[in-house]
Amino acid sequence: MSATSLSPSFSPCHHFEMAEPPFPPEIEREIFETTALKYPTFAPTMLRVAQHVHAWIEPLLYRVLVIDSEPIALALLSAMSRKSPEFFHNAVHHIAVPLDTSTGVPNRLFSPLEQVISLCTGVRSFGCMNAFLNPRFIPIFTGMHDLQRLSCSLEVLFDTLIDEENWIDLTLPFFNTLTHLECFDFRPNSCVFVQKLLRLPKLTHLGIPEEYLRTAEQDGLFATLAECPRIQILSFQWDYENLRAYEAMKQPHIYDSRVVLAVSCGWEDWEAEARGGLRYWSEADDFVARKRSPQQVNVFTL
Repeated sequence: MSATSLSPSFSPCHHFEMAEPPFPPEIEREIFETTALKYPTFAPTMLRVAQHVHAWIEPLLYRVLVIDSEPIALALLSAMSRKSPEFFHNAVHHIAVPLDTSTGVPNRLFSPLEQVISLCTGVRSFGCMNAFLNPRFIPIFTGMHDLQRLSCSLEVLFDTLIDEENWIDLTLPFFNTLTHLECFDFRPNSCVFVQKLLRLPKLTHLGIPEEYLRTAEQDGLFATLAECPRIQILSFQWDYENLRAYEAMKQPHIYDSRVVLAVSCGWEDWEAEARGGLRYWSEADDFVARKRSPQQVNVFTL
């Protein structure tokens, strides 16, 4: 999502409506929407075609929001003053805030951006780095009644440690709707907490740091996985330079085909998957399917 596409000063130019459109309205709309979703960088230009096309395409500009710069942040704040809460609820499906201490979004915009995100109650996937996350997002996530995918640090979200008993309330409503969870946290004695994550009611995909492969409690983790047939992927995330993780995955006790060792995905992969591309989780699904063939049964590295 570019800053241009959300520019607060952008508006459709004057135009002449066609008296007899070349296609029925429903087909014309499908053509424009399909094109805008497939080629999102072209969508702002399509706003100028006609007033009715502008009405169709503008919500699609907000479907996937990657808030990673001050211009985009300011454009969203401007949109909040002009758009209804219903617009944000219906239009925004995916949000990522990949902000760290080196990004150009000033801290003074963090609180207003939280207000914008709180309006996006129809969000299905959300990812966030630690610099922007805080416990105020707990009620925001609770208001997202169809939140299915979450990528963040639960320690930062709850302002606690994951190895402290009962400080993270996994009975909150948004945990009950999650199907995909990337938990960025690791503590040497927190495998019990990960075992609880595996038992979340709708969870099918869980990503955790590869350090869990080298804990004394890992046998209990794999035993719990064996008791959770609903889980389709347990992904240990690593980087190519960490050879210890690769060696750990070659241990004979790791027999479950749902276990994969995957390179931690960047936010570009997150956005690509949000837009319907084949990245991270979808590639992991395909990888596990291939692993289950007789020729690939002992391969674990994605």
